[in-house]
Amino acid sequence: MQPEVNIGPNTAPETFRFARNVWYCLDAPAKSRPSLPTPEVGGVYGQDPLFRNAEGGDLRLKPDSPTQRVGAEALP
Repeated sequence: MQPEVNIGPNTAPETFRFARNVWYCLDAPAKSRPSLPTPEVGGVYGQDPLFRNAEGGDLRLKPDSPTQRVGAEALP
């Protein structure tokens, strides 16, 4: 299976690190785990992150989101 994340030609996949990302497919949560070119550490797959209004384009998280400390929210 080809990776679903494109890192470009002539790039060494072993130089990439995927960590603490949230992967969620709105219309098919069971298909939320992408094929990555390297293993991921601490990723969250298929768990509804509770966006405020994803269909309307508002991808901010609700205060009770179970993904508050992963993805962009994991940064200090």
